[in-house]
Amino acid sequence: MTTIRIDGREWPTRPGINLLQACLEAGANLPYFCWHPELGSVGACRQCAVRQFSGPDDRTGRLVMACMTPVSDGAIIAIEDAQARAFREGVIEWMMVNHPHDCPVCEEGGECHLQDMTVMTGHNQRRYRFTKRTHRNQDLGPFVKHEMNRCIACYRCVRFYRDYAGGDDLAAFASHDSVYFGRAEDGALQNAFSGNLVEICPTGVFTDKPFSAVYTRKWDLRGAPSVCVHCAVGCNIIVNAREESVRRVVNRYNAAVNRYMLCDRGRFGHGFVNADSRIRMPLRSIDGHPAPVPTRDAVMQFARMAADGPVVGIASPAHPWKPVSACAPLSGRHGFQPGRRRLNRHAGNWPARCCGSIRVSFPACMKWKARMACWFWGKMSALLPPGWACRCASPSASQPSLWPMRRKCRAGWMPPYAPSAVMRHPACSSLPLPQRIWTPWPRSAFARCLTISRASVSP
Repeated sequence: MTTIRIDGREWPTRPGINLLQACLEAGANLPYFCWHPELGSVGACRQCAVRQFSGPDDRTGRLVMACMTPVSDGAIIAIEDAQARAFREGVIEWMMVNHPHDCPVCEEGGECHLQDMTVMTGHNQRRYRFTKRTHRNQDLGPFVKHEMNRCIACYRCVRFYRDYAGGDDLAAFASHDSVYFGRAEDGALQNAFSGNLVEICPTGVFTDKPFSAVYTRKWDLRGAPSVCVHCAVGCNIIVNAREESVRRVVNRYNAAVNRYMLCDRGRFGHGFVNADSRIRMPLRSIDGHPAPVPTRDAVMQFARMAADGPVVGIASPAHPWKPVSACAPLSGRHGFQPGRRRLNRHAGNWPARCCGSIRVSFPACMKWKARMACWFWGKMSALLPPGWACRCASPSASQPSLWPMRRKCRAGWMPPYAPSAVMRHPACSSLPLPQRIWTPWPRSAFARCLTISRASVSP
């Protein structure tokens, strides 16, 4: 355990982290913008300045960026140093020079990281009296709203989109105080994880467009922890609702599954909950028109119908498999349709039969990166767990054992996830093991993919 001294008080901390993380874990109030627990830091915002001393006898010290300074045993830093506080206040003031004061109408109001950090540094007076710099906003598709005038140039968005999620249609343009974060031209973002920009951005540059249409302040929403229903990964989410209507879905951290990310389907695919066509109560056909009936009466009527003859059951694939399976015996083996194609239901059995005696393990979501080679079955590359897909697309320098997936399948079988991020990585040119992305569709194509040797498979 490493020990550091913060403002005259010793705190134990974990080795291998930076001073900013150590301060936050110790409960100290140190503002920051560019650092993110999943992305790391680049020192772009200069907001986390602290004074570091070389030893107990050092009375001068020097200003350092806490997010860029690794923790060392016995390190001495001062957050409340007068020069460090003045530096942080100056950084915030420069950020607010061109930032619009539209908090009352901004969708991020009440949950804005910039608001919190501005209050923390004590900035409460504007001295700039001239014209603000403005940018043109882009149309980024139906899910993400763009308001570039709120940008503080922390680079979180492009770091996540390009370096973490593997997208290549969002970038930083220009330089100096005119840096622009967007696409080369208007158009929908092409990455399957673009919705994470809404939570990654510390200001209101990228906001939830569907939520803006039915906007409600954070304190007027009711939130409940839940699990995403769109695939079997089980990403943890928080569902926000008001007036019996689901307004938005946000990420709920789970270190073993999705961590800080969600795919766009899980984030924006909740419209079916509020659909007018959704059946919310038992219905009975009367003269060809559906009419609501009490639940008890509906159960009794169904029991009488089941006793008189065969019953046909139709389930929705959006329902959990456990209750759907429980309903299957009511209609018999041949009278029940679970809502999925029969070929899809049996697709998962093909890999096991084809692999035979090859030792293939199926690790948990966040343990797979320790394997020397990974394979994914299925055509749903966009529906991989966020932690899997993003990390496969862009291996980081801190994880040298994590290799990208090299596409070996014929074009048209399955589009590889984020090919640009994979192929431009230098590790692609010297992989000692053959990498595969498999698809069981069709069966013959899947069989032809089984060209690996036993030595290529990590036990």
